[in-house]
Amino acid sequence: MLLQQQLGQRLLLVTALLLAQRCADAAPLQPHIVTIVLDDWGWANWGHHARLVKNQQLQKEVQTPYMDSLAQNGIVLDRLYVHNVCSPSRSAFLTGRNPRHVNLINRPSDMYDPSLSLDGIWGVPAQMTGIAEKLKSAGYATQHVGKWHLGYASDHQMPSARGYDHFFGYLGGGNDHWTYKINKLSKGSCGRSSLDLWHDAAPAADKVPPHACSYASQDGCTYEDALFERQVTGAIDRHAESNATQPLFLSWAPHAVHAPLQPIAAQEAKFDFIDFPARRKYAAVLNDMDRRVGRVVSTLKRNGMWDDTLLVVMADNGGPSLNEGGANNYPLRGEKGFNTDGGVRANAFIAGGFVPQAQRGSVAEGLIGVEDFYATFCTLAGVTPGDKKAAAAGLPPVDSLDMWPYLSGAVEASPRDLVVVSDGHRPQAVIDRLGYKLIVGETSSRVFQQIEPVAASLKQVRLSAGQTWQQVLRCGSQYPPYTGACLFNVFEDPSESNNIAHAHPEVIKRLAKSLDEAQRDTLQRQYGAEPTAPLKSPACLVSEREWGGFEGPWIEYKNSTNPGNTQDARPSLLGL
Repeated sequence: MLLQQQLGQRLLLVTALLLAQRCADAAPLQPHIVTIVLDDWGWANWGHHARLVKNQQLQKEVQTPYMDSLAQNGIVLDRLYVHNVCSPSRSAFLTGRNPRHVNLINRPSDMYDPSLSLDGIWGVPAQMTGIAEKLKSAGYATQHVGKWHLGYASDHQMPSARGYDHFFGYLGGGNDHWTYKINKLSKGSCGRSSLDLWHDAAPAADKVPPHACSYASQDGCTYEDALFERQVTGAIDRHAESNATQPLFLSWAPHAVHAPLQPIAAQEAKFDFIDFPARRKYAAVLNDMDRRVGRVVSTLKRNGMWDDTLLVVMADNGGPSLNEGGANNYPLRGEKGFNTDGGVRANAFIAGGFVPQAQRGSVAEGLIGVEDFYATFCTLAGVTPGDKKAAAAGLPPVDSLDMWPYLSGAVEASPRDLVVVSDGHRPQAVIDRLGYKLIVGETSSRVFQQIEPVAASLKQVRLSAGQTWQQVLRCGSQYPPYTGACLFNVFEDPSESNNIAHAHPEVIKRLAKSLDEAQRDTLQRQYGAEPTAPLKSPACLVSEREWGGFEGPWIEYKNSTNPGNTQDARPSLLGL
């Protein structure tokens, strides 16, 4: 009997090894991968979620039929967690690292101190390998359209140095939708006078209108998301015409739905029943974007690419609800900039012919971090997600987990047990696979969407239930031993209104240990100081002298008289 058991065990082992070898020898799947990262997309500003709120006004306000249909025929990612502001989420997506291991803040690109680690410049470290580099090494054609916001002080932070064959978009955090100038919500090298629009390796000067433009004046003017849509559909058409068998990685980062909200006048008129201006403009911009998504999907289908495409649509953070924001995160608590779920739980779904038929129409309720797309895409492309370049520089390894076995239905549960959520300095919250969320320190929590999901005016918000529009969630110390920490179960209590810390001391202890570990392994970044005289700063002078008033890389050119002179570049940058 013992001999039979041993023989049986050996047979199982041999079979397992043969299966593993067969999987290793199998050709990579290599679908076309198209990603759409919507900027500041609020939780309830998606028809899929708006339908769950029994409010006719909200359902009338939120018009996203194309994305609703795509999600109904794809997989809704119900628990995708991101950072609470733009650049850290995008940095995580690019590098496959939790934001605490790459970048935790939005900052200007005119800071530089070569005496500091990583050259003292803001953005994704040049020594980290981006997802486009990985996919390009697997034979993909690569293109990025729209918002970058990952650093551009150096040539080695630009999209072309990150593995993208082509780039069309803006480099910073935001610009005017009609003039492409830096807006008041973003900081350019020379303030608001800077232009920000690039095509591959040079400013897109030919796209700038010859006169002032606004949403009310369209003659000779082009709405920026219309520019981006043309680039996306053109890229798909050209790819299908030149080499349809080559896999395509196309990342599209629209301006929508980020402020300034400047919809086309006729588009805004469709929502004139909304009295609150920011909400009206937001609804118009979102509906416009939904139609553009629909046309891009039609372009993929027309070119015979849809059946082999994996489409990922997601938000980079929660929506901003008040002032110029206009978003709605109901029933989630809080908004963009804060670590309650309204700031960090993102709308997301996948679609396309590559999604297994049996999984279509399903909802993936397991935890997913924004960093997990990196390993998932690498696996589909047939490359390993490891990062030797970053390891050689002593930087944190890739955190990403391959989600494809879970999303494809090969396994039932997400491989992610824990999500780490940070503020601008250090981890502030952790969420486990049971839905328990530990929060420490203080985070503001605007209650706009909790009072009334479709408030018509700011006055109504302030008067409702006698509450103020902003509260502070106080959860004790942000440092160990985290006395006074808050605990919520966000699966059962999505509004994070019931602090259950007193009832679960054992959960507090377990999650506090995870939070402590996350805080201790956070990548500490230092940056050069912001210039005291911005108009005389090297970044501004290079913008004017080399790029004709456009934002652009400046470190390599600050002592040059013509573009391309890199005599002043740091060896650590050029030596990558």
